[in-house]
Amino acid sequence: MARRAKRASVLLLALGLGACAGSPPAPGRLADEALGFNQRAAKAYERGDFAQARSLYGRALEIDAGIDNADGIAMNSLSLARVDQALGEADAAHGHLDRVLGSAAAAAWRAEAAARKAQLHLAAGELSRADEWLGRAQNLCGQCRTQAAIINLGARVALAGAQPALAAQRAERALKLPPNDDSRAEHANAQRILGEAKLAQGDTEGAAEAFRHALRIDQALGLTGRIQLDQKLIEAADLKLRQQRLASPTAR
Repeated sequence: MARRAKRASVLLLALGLGACAGSPPAPGRLADEALGFNQRAAKAYERGDFAQARSLYGRALEIDAGIDNADGIAMNSLSLARVDQALGEADAAHGHLDRVLGSAAAAAWRAEAAARKAQLHLAAGELSRADEWLGRAQNLCGQCRTQAAIINLGARVALAGAQPALAAQRAERALKLPPNDDSRAEHANAQRILGEAKLAQGDTEGAAEAFRHALRIDQALGLTGRIQLDQKLIEAADLKLRQQRLASPTAR
């Protein structure tokens, strides 16, 4: 902890010396610098280096806060919340999300923050709180770019609450949204949720079909991790279907 604090103080000192040495960079240049830190942080997160990701997102946030870049503050706060969630630090994640919700950021950013809070409450098994924050997210979002993800999260909450019919209804709603770059992966997610809901309702054949739809989308997007997940879900559904047919010959 002391080491982290010492490193932060060194960074602050370096920024202070830069400001004293000459005229501060134009806001556009600072915004570009913040974006560079953000992109490096994203790469660190992808390779699982969460400590480095947190440090770099923190640098980006510090710069954006210094130039009152509301969207940059929101983007980096959301990213820090994601890092904290990955590290199991839910309270810290909520803190970053609360900062976005209380800011002047665009409604779409605040909708994502509300949805992330719902996700944290879902992970903690607090389903009523998750539903509450989902409602706020939907009100803020309207038809924003995260609409499909918010609807799918609602479907996940329904599944966790042993409401497969409601989960399927919500997943179907997400699937009816027009496909775009932001929603294509969420269409696959909706198919997975639909498959899980159908399994819970005893429709194993329908579940396998939904998982195959998800696989085709993920293959088109080249999402390796999700492709592997889809294949495991299909294998499990097919195995269960074979077992059901063996147990009930008339169903063949």
